[in-house]
Amino acid sequence: MSRPSLWQLAKRNAVYLYVGLLFVPIGAVFFFVGIDLAQEEFAFANRGRTVEATIADKSLEKADFDKNSSTRYLIHYRFTSPTGTPIDETKAVSVDEWERLAAGDVWRIRVLPGATIETRVTPSSNWPGVVAFLALGLMFILVGIVMLMLFGREIRRRWRLSRAH
Repeated sequence: MSRPSLWQLAKRNAVYLYVGLLFVPIGAVFFFVGIDLAQEEFAFANRGRTVEATIADKSLEKADFDKNSSTRYLIHYRFTSPTGTPIDETKAVSVDEWERLAAGDVWRIRVLPGATIETRVTPSSNWPGVVAFLALGLMFILVGIVMLMLFGREIRRRWRLSRAH
């Protein structure tokens, strides 16, 4: 009786291998996106400055079958960066925020000075997204590692059984 090759043994347990090889890199991508988002949150918390912006106007982009799956509510505003540079920006906001603001109103935003100026609405935070990405990443990585370990254990077990016979 001939012993099965490692390839033949692996084909019998391919689901473990494929799931493991798929979940680990997907989890790593989620995890590293979470780390990037966390670094951005820390940057806004440590170096961010609150400035007052003046609403220039507001508009909306209606939902469209081809471009927008939902209506986007846009606020166009102007502010002076901490370095003294005047900046015009447009941001999508919630419908509640859009209805509350009017042209000429003062709007508090958070500015992250640097090579490129990043802005964010003052009370907004991405911490829920950070936690979600990190948690999903860790879950995918752990499931993938467990599947690879099960695959390896099953291959070793079958290999030893084939050598014993």
